[in-house]
Amino acid sequence: MYFSKFGYSNILISTLYDGNDSLGDLMRDLRNPNPEEIKLTALREVERRLKNEQKGREIVSSTFKELLDEAVKEAEIRNTERTIQSYFAEGGEDSHFIAKVLHISVEDVEKIRNEMDHRMAKI
Repeated sequence: MYFSKFGYSNILISTLYDGNDSLGDLMRDLRNPNPEEIKLTALREVERRLKNEQKGREIVSSTFKELLDEAVKEAEIRNTERTIQSYFAEGGEDSHFIAKVLHISVEDVEKIRNEMDHRMAKI
């Protein structure tokens, strides 16, 4: 457990925790898609508003879109990194060529190549 200078503590808990205590109740409530079955009053009310009121649905939709956009961007970055790694692993040597093909900067290609070389040196 970590205690900050502000008096707050941070603890990591799996949302799969299913203990027979208030923390277990909270984790089950967070996993529960049905607002009517949520035990904690404040959480139940927030969940009900998010699902049943127009403004709540707009918030959820906007948040979901942001999360989806972020996931797509991360997947594109991973795919680009894998493509660059495959290119160099198969004997490619021209950073300018792969940068042009992938529409990214030569500096980004070199950064990924250097990271790959660094990982390979550890093996």
